[in-house]
Amino acid sequence: MKKAKKLLAGLLALLLTVTGVPLYGMKVQAVNGVLTEGDYRYEVNTNGNSVKIKGYNGSGGDVTIPAEIDEKSVTSIDVSAFRDCSSLTSLSIPDTVTSIGDSAFSNCSGLTSLSIPDGVTSIGGGAFYGCSSLTSLSIPDSVTSIGSYAFYGCNGLASLSVPHGVTSIGSSTFHGCNGLTSLSIPDTVTSIGVSAFYGCSSLTSLSIPDGVTSIGSYAFYGCNGLASLSIPDTVTSIGDSAFSGCSGLTSLSIPHGVTSIDDYAFHGCSGLTSLSIPHGLTSIGGGAFYGCSSLTSLSIPDSVTSIGREAFYDCSSLTSLSIPHSITSIGSFTFWGCNGLTSLSIPDTVTSIGDSA
Repeated sequence: MKKAKKLLAGLLALLLTVTGVPLYGMKVQAVNGVLTEGDYRYEVNTNGNSVKIKGYNGSGGDVTIPAEIDEKSVTSIDVSAFRDCSSLTSLSIPDTVTSIGDSAFSNCSGLTSLSIPDGVTSIGGGAFYGCSSLTSLSIPDSVTSIGSYAFYGCNGLASLSVPHGVTSIGSSTFHGCNGLTSLSIPDTVTSIGVSAFYGCSSLTSLSIPDGVTSIGSYAFYGCNGLASLSIPDTVTSIGDSAFSGCSGLTSLSIPHGVTSIDDYAFHGCSGLTSLSIPHGLTSIGGGAFYGCSSLTSLSIPDSVTSIGREAFYDCSSLTSLSIPHSITSIGSFTFWGCNGLTSLSIPDTVTSIGDSA
């Protein structure tokens, strides 16, 4: 009898080793109400008939998340559920899932393909952060919310279409997606957040839709492949360094609704040859056009009352400029390095000129 029991125990241990199935069935109780079934850790939702995936214990490769666990629908991928699963190469999410949580697939650096089903309404912050091997992704029209840092560092991603239900692009959503060449932003979007497209150096053209009212600081910082850009008249705010380092940009028209150009907004736009500043603009921030070395002419409207220090620093191709009568002071280094400037008109309203102006 003892030998039989030992043999049975040995067989059960072998079965566990080979299959990964727990000794007492597919489902085992874990800490804090989290259960395990097969490769997945999960938690039953408060409604009692659906579950959320809390974690993954599998070996990676091609993974298909089941539509049901413990005879309950899988409706969400929870926070950090597949985080750091670098062995994951492809993933299929079932149609039952409606939300993908924060950092759900962050740093899944081996993930090359992913299918997000219709029915998903939200993609959490940092959901695909650092998925550097992801080359293509289709976001369904059902998605209405994409969190900050959602696709940060997805530098293998070449093209992407943002669905029409989305109303804002959050901070650093596509930060560092330097392989992104094509992007479609729908007319439902009203704001583009801080560093949203920071370092998207392969992006060559972009149409910002009517309806967008604000472009955040560093939004397109370092997008040096961007050759053409259309900013709609609905935009009223352009943040600090919003287009800094966009050296491929050759011409730009600032819409009439903008009343101020923030600090270093177009810093290092060395390819910019022409620029239209609208009447109604009241202030030009410090270093706003710093290093715009190809800019040959510029008309500053009478509505401008403030020009910050270093505003036109190293605009070496600028030949003439007329400062409006509304200006009372010229800050330090405002025209430093403008060695092509042959004509400059300073009005009698100016009472102070800063160091090395």
